[in-house]
Amino acid sequence: MQKIIRNSLVNFVLSAVLLSGVALVIFSPEYLVIKWGANYAVRILFGYIGLAFLFLILGQKRLMTVSLFSAAALALFLKVMTGSEMKPPEKTKDEPVIKLAHFNVNNANENFTSAINTILSTDADMISVHEVTPQWDTVLLNNLSQTYPHYFSMPSMDLFGMMLFSKSPFTYLDTVYYKEIPSVVGGVALSEEHTLHFIDSHTLPALNYRYYDRLKEHLNQIAEYCNAMGKPLLAFGDYHTVPWSNEIAEFRTKTGLADSRRGFTPTFPHGTSTVFEVPIDHIFYSPDLKCLGFSAVSTLYTNHLGIQGTFQLKNTAEDVEKEN
Repeated sequence: MQKIIRNSLVNFVLSAVLLSGVALVIFSPEYLVIKWGANYAVRILFGYIGLAFLFLILGQKRLMTVSLFSAAALALFLKVMTGSEMKPPEKTKDEPVIKLAHFNVNNANENFTSAINTILSTDADMISVHEVTPQWDTVLLNNLSQTYPHYFSMPSMDLFGMMLFSKSPFTYLDTVYYKEIPSVVGGVALSEEHTLHFIDSHTLPALNYRYYDRLKEHLNQIAEYCNAMGKPLLAFGDYHTVPWSNEIAEFRTKTGLADSRRGFTPTFPHGTSTVFEVPIDHIFYSPDLKCLGFSAVSTLYTNHLGIQGTFQLKNTAEDVEKEN
């Protein structure tokens, strides 16, 4: 094997293949197979690092250098595309804080009790739940309504059953649709002076080109609602595309919203990382908020049940002083 790799032509072809792989992820063309592959950019990055060690052992310095360069290029691309701060901002005094948790219970159908206990353990001020069937609707109401007396329920046998729970009263609620897919827009009191506006959405994954066009159209519609709504604003839900995708980058550009997720490697609640989880659920927030913390939520029976984020209204004078 070493003799084959030492061949200058083979060496050149392997280098070209490695660099082409990076180019296809960074400059992902409108081909679904390539876009699906780009969803696993984090795995590809770690793959390049593994190849670098392999080529080091084989004494192939050129291929090792190309692999390390490719990994570095992917890491830079992921950092730029996610645009997230690795260090959370400091909590300021006397400004309201709200914690939001978002869940999809489809993967927890075999263990209701574990999922309910995990949801309650977040102690979030507002909880969003997707893929709520009539059975889940009953279970959630029976177990959450005492802690969360204010709720919105829209169960369904398809993918689009939704529920919202809040410790504080909703100031308004409405349901808007993209084709047959609902989103819930509303507000909840953040303080006596401020209402936190939100939009809770669920998109369909891009399984083929028709669904890819639907996904882009749906995200554009959500962006339009975000721009028409008051601030401060949270936009959250299952968007079925990764933070480094062109679709999310375009969504953030149109809305001016920031991604709560820090870095590009998903995490479990206890802080351990995994490259095997593709992050498709999101919480975006407007510039007048800051994200104090973000993490994934899992149970003993599900690798990923949902996400949670804590947000605070910015104190303009104090936050500007800290930034300077």
